[in-house]
Amino acid sequence: MSELGKERGIPTAEYAHGFAFPTHTPMQFNPDDRISVLPDAHLTFSRSQEDVVHFPDNVKIVPVGFPFFERERDVYKAKYPRDEKTIVFISTLAEGEQISKIASQVADELGEEYRIIYKLHPKEFSYYKERFPWLSNGKIDVIDNNENHMFRYLAESSTIVCTRTAALQEGIGFGCKVVLLNFGDTAINLKSFIEKEKLPLVDTAEEVVSLIKTDSAGRVNPDGMYEPHAMDNLCKYIDEVINK
Repeated sequence: MSELGKERGIPTAEYAHGFAFPTHTPMQFNPDDRISVLPDAHLTFSRSQEDVVHFPDNVKIVPVGFPFFERERDVYKAKYPRDEKTIVFISTLAEGEQISKIASQVADELGEEYRIIYKLHPKEFSYYKERFPWLSNGKIDVIDNNENHMFRYLAESSTIVCTRTAALQEGIGFGCKVVLLNFGDTAINLKSFIEKEKLPLVDTAEEVVSLIKTDSAGRVNPDGMYEPHAMDNLCKYIDEVINK
């Protein structure tokens, strides 16, 4: 699309389809890829991406926010008030077995006092009962359907426990406290988060339980996760391009 725009003299901007990570190649310019045409600008959800997204100097990085998230967050927070005793675990395809075992162990410790939600990846719906039998312990609310949007569980929860996943930034945007599990590439791809925001990176269920009991999960300013006034920012950017 950028190439077609260049041929016709039309300014082009690529709008990020999510948050970038250092190894997330669609949002990283690699000179070895020999890409001949790049957009004039790359629009991101957040200023937090400035140290993560890399393009040549002639591609302008513009933080604009995410109108859908901004609108829906208000809707879900109003409909589903936060419960300080609710914890949501976010599964991933790569680390689902490890994450679910931690969730089950945490539920054994905290399940009488806390509501433990385990949000499966949609592709896990069909096989989790066979592969993750420890989730059937009666103390975990396993979400194995798409009846509700992820935002419902983020709105209801005080704390999100996850690896490197898009739900992390969404959870922060909802005001959730954070515990990161040291599985997969979490330590590498969230290095800046861990160092700058002091987010706890843990290996065991015992560590998760301790952080919950002592109210020591990580905290990140939710208003800094997504650039505010997203639709206004987008319209302003488009007006500036048109009026050049």
